[in-house]
Amino acid sequence: PEDAGQMNGFAWYIFKAKIEDKYARGIDVAKKGVELEPKNDAIWDTLAQLYYAAGNKEEAIKAIQKAVDLAPKTESYKKLLEKYKS
Repeated sequence: PEDAGQMNGFAWYIFKAKIEDKYARGIDVAKKGVELEPKNDAIWDTLAQLYYAAGNKEEAIKAIQKAVDLAPKTESYKKLLEKYKS
């Protein structure tokens, strides 16, 4: 369904469960979620974490930067941005 929250939940599950052979699918689903709700920082966070887990550091930085921009007071996003840049 066209539900960004469900998409985020599915993608986050793939990340948390470390289902490496499904990272690409999780990234696709999270990308669709941010298309539907581009101001949802949590989906950008999920996308960033999946990108990073899949080894795409450049895209992870872009995605987590978007989460930071949307929710600048969220410390966990700032910490991930520092981690990804190092």
